[in-house]
Amino acid sequence: MEFFIYRDNKQQGPYTPEQLAGMGITSETLVWSEGMEQWTPAWQVTELKDVLAGKVQARPVPPPIPPQAGQQEESGQPQDTTDGQPAAPEHYAAQPTDRRHRHTVIWLAVAAVMFFALLMTCPDEAKHRDAVNREVMEAVRNEMGRPDTGSETIDLLGGMFGQAIASQLVDAIVGQFMEVDNYFIFSVGTLHYEGKSKTVSFGVLGHVFTFDSQDIRKAVDNESPLPGTMAI
Repeated sequence: MEFFIYRDNKQQGPYTPEQLAGMGITSETLVWSEGMEQWTPAWQVTELKDVLAGKVQARPVPPPIPPQAGQQEESGQPQDTTDGQPAAPEHYAAQPTDRRHRHTVIWLAVAAVMFFALLMTCPDEAKHRDAVNREVMEAVRNEMGRPDTGSETIDLLGGMFGQAIASQLVDAIVGQFMEVDNYFIFSVGTLHYEGKSKTVSFGVLGHVFTFDSQDIRKAVDNESPLPGTMAI
């Protein structure tokens, strides 16, 4: 009894059990022989159990006869090597490629979702100005609450009315000296003052983080039309 095998992504054979014993087939090697309905792993074929167990001695196999030069070109027809056997299971070879393709598609989808989320939640200029305004006004409120400020202007502008005026002042001055650059997935607020440029805010995912607020407060103090109103 002779068997065809499917190995190295192609159909090979037919081979006798003695020949298969010398080819190093495994229990998972797909085989087919006349009378079998489909390709089957070798361990399920009774005639090959001794081959897999090493009980069959390998028999030397003669080398294949080389084809005559130009024989196939002269006929103009491709050689048919199936001899009526069922087609080799190409899906076995395609599975690793399909798995890598699915992983690539998944990662691309995740990256696209993350990029879209960052794009849609990138803070705009108004959010940067609000964040910087809150940072400076928090310091101003804390200073107004100190009993030893020694500033008559602060006392005059104390309370909710004074804070409202201070907030408008801060917002106007920040808007004058601050510039916000949008990089699609994040944004950066830069303060241009006294010939220098300093990054004072960073925005991503709908949040704005502020830093170097001392520079902002310095600009507010110098540009305020009411001396001492913002002095800290």
